[in-house]
Amino acid sequence: MACAPETVTEYVYVRPDIEAETLAPCPISDRRAETVNELAILATEHLRAAECANGKLATVAGVLDQ
Repeated sequence: MACAPETVTEYVYVRPDIEAETLAPCPISDRRAETVNELAILATEHLRAAECANGKLATVAGVLDQ
C-alpha cells in the first residue's frame, strides 16, 4: 500500500481593504483660547475630532468583523 503524499498547508495572509481616508488622522485644532467663547469653540472642535476618530474606529472594526 502506498503512503499518502504529505499534505502541505500554505497560509495566505489577507489584508482587509480599508480606504485611505479611513486611515487618515482626524484634524485636531491648534487654536489658542484666550476667552471663554474661544475655549467653548476649542472644546467643540476637540469634540468633533474625537467623534471623527471614533467613527473611523467603528468603520475599521466593522471591516475586521466581516
